[in-house]
Amino acid sequence: MVNRQRFALWLGVVIVVAHIVISFILWAVFSYGQADGVFLKEISLPVTLGYSIAIVKWTLDNHGIVTDTQLMGSPLVVLISAVTIAFVGGLVITPIYFEMDRSVSKELVNNVYLFIESVFGGMFSLIFSYLYSASAPAND
Repeated sequence: MVNRQRFALWLGVVIVVAHIVISFILWAVFSYGQADGVFLKEISLPVTLGYSIAIVKWTLDNHGIVTDTQLMGSPLVVLISAVTIAFVGGLVITPIYFEMDRSVSKELVNNVYLFIESVFGGMFSLIFSYLYSASAPAND
């Protein structure tokens, strides 16, 4: 059994750090961009900011303190972790695949990356609304 709030906090941090690293690599390392018709950098940055703001807001609302006592089962932890790893993996593999094989359609690369980010955002919204539902009481 795993504390739901603690798992949410660490998974959120992993997602934000992964997005920051991916965005940095897209901007600093990969040689393609708007002039090439590839918009992965432009897709990644606002999504990274959105995830970062959501995690920071939730953490600030809870003062960074784990107060929830609800537990979740290991199968759910494994499932959520596996889905997160698959999505992050897709975000990493897509630009690498395009860099290795430039014959792939630019539209396809953009659409695949945007699709992965969109579905990841949907997962983030649905699963994290459950994981983040507990919050610390407000200090008045």
